[in-house]
Amino acid sequence: MGTWAEGILDNDGALDGLGDLQQHLVDRLLALGEEMPSDDATGALAAVVGMLLQVSDDAFDEEGDLDEVRTALRAHQPFTGVSAGAAALLERVLAGEGHTLAHRPAELGAKVIDLLHAEAGSPSPFGVREAVLFEGEAAADEVQDVVDWCVDQLAHDFEEDDVVSDLAREGEYVGLLGALLVLEPAVLPDEDFVAWRSAAQEGLAVLEESADEVDFHRKYYQRLDAVFGLLVERAAR
Repeated sequence: MGTWAEGILDNDGALDGLGDLQQHLVDRLLALGEEMPSDDATGALAAVVGMLLQVSDDAFDEEGDLDEVRTALRAHQPFTGVSAGAAALLERVLAGEGHTLAHRPAELGAKVIDLLHAEAGSPSPFGVREAVLFEGEAAADEVQDVVDWCVDQLAHDFEEDDVVSDLAREGEYVGLLGALLVLEPAVLPDEDFVAWRSAAQEGLAVLEESADEVDFHRKYYQRLDAVFGLLVERAAR
């Protein structure tokens, strides 16, 4: 895997992991598109669209997943299972505005953005959360399912010592930690975060004994540790 800076999203593996999240969401959207429209199915579909707007602007590109998104949305028109505000937003996505909507940066704050992208002045890597798309129990359940999927993928990285001691190059799903900073509502696994944070500290100790570019790794793992700190705080809310 390639790396180019010390932010936890500044490497190929992190972006590949976010790409897997995009595919997971698109697959789920298509599955919901095959269900009969209902309050639950359309509510869940709205939440998936909302998550895609947050974590993957590529999903709304002509050369990306736009055809799949439109197919799923058309199957639920006129979106009677969600509020008027949510239906209007889904219609805008269907009309081709998804790319523009997804490019509006979420207000994460400069310190948080620096943890994700180390280059000064980097824009927010995630999009605005449209609260209207996350109304109701079905939407909340859908977000939780996606959060649980992210946690399951992350577990694979943190159970391998060789990966933990070189997460900037070998971590396949570390980028999902960034997504977990913005996906809500969700119950977050604070015990896992604490355990993974400790494992990462041990991994850095291994790097400090044997690796080249120790200064780079220290800066990367310091950012990673701070992200875990933010996630533990979120889990406690």
